Amino acid sequence: MMNAHEVWEYNEEERTQTLKRLICLCTGCHEVKHFGRSRVMGKQGECLYRIMEVNEWTEDQAVQHLVEVSEKWEERSKYEWTVDLTMMENYLK
Repeated sequence: MMNAHEVWEYNEEERTQTLKRLICLCTGCHEVKHFGRSRVMGKQGECLYRIMEVNEWTEDQAVQHLVEVSEKWEERSKYEWTVDLTMMENYLK
């Protein structure tokens, strides 16, 4: 199954997140992209395996990456962000 995944650009100074595009991902890759949700659902092992497989990483490399993106998410979650969905306006015309 394919999933629509949103790609965001973040302006850390202005606290603006801008939707840049939508891409298709298989379910396994989409779960990796939303690792926090997947972890809550008990799928962290599957995500770890998937990210190792797709990137040809060792377990240590995959864990390090997931730690880094989790830390970035935690830092960004401390603030209120302005969401820019201008990209979608082009599709609604």
